[in-house]
Amino acid sequence: MKKENLNSKYYKIKKLNNNKPYLDYRLEIDWKVENIINTECKDGYIVQKVEIVDTTNISRSIIYYEAWKVENEKYIEHSDSKADDTFSNSAILDSIGKKGTVEYFSEIYWIDKNNILYNSVDNWEEGKIPEARKLKSELYENCPYLHSYNIVYRRDKFTHKINFIDGKVIKENIKIHFQKRRYIKTEEFYSYLKMELKDTPYIWIVEQIREEWETS
Repeated sequence: MKKENLNSKYYKIKKLNNNKPYLDYRLEIDWKVENIINTECKDGYIVQKVEIVDTTNISRSIIYYEAWKVENEKYIEHSDSKADDTFSNSAILDSIGKKGTVEYFSEIYWIDKNNILYNSVDNWEEGKIPEARKLKSELYENCPYLHSYNIVYRRDKFTHKINFIDGKVIKENIKIHFQKRRYIKTEEFYSYLKMELKDTPYIWIVEQIREEWETS
């Protein structure tokens, strides 16, 4: 998916990395807060409902809400060096032998400080949902009061495709992913790879990598 196809009136793409054949992607955005606010009150929360559907079972499928506190039309913890929102994951070895997709479906809401739902969102715990990182968050099933709330914007679906079955593709990507290890070449690293691959048809990859790195 191209970066320009994901930009929106409501957010701007800061970074997009979505070209690996294994579980490894990153989408970073900054909110255009002024376009999300649709009330006279400029203080409140941007709330996002996120549904993650992983057909590979490498990561988990989940539905949750997360919230960004806004004061005077600004996200209070915005930083030019850090994205407001990030969809990301990375697990190359868990991806071996897997094929499928990880998809994100998300909806944006605005709840201002005068809204009767404001205190409910304000009372969410920070860091409760690992996928939401340090944001205030709550599971979908615990928030029936939001299930029919008016949507400001439904974001375009974000899809990461996984096709990590071909042995040559797996070997080359493992070499690239662990490139820094080639200058260490420790027995511990090769043993680690063997342990990860021992119950797969790809155990041969370890000796090929060893041979190629030791002779280069």
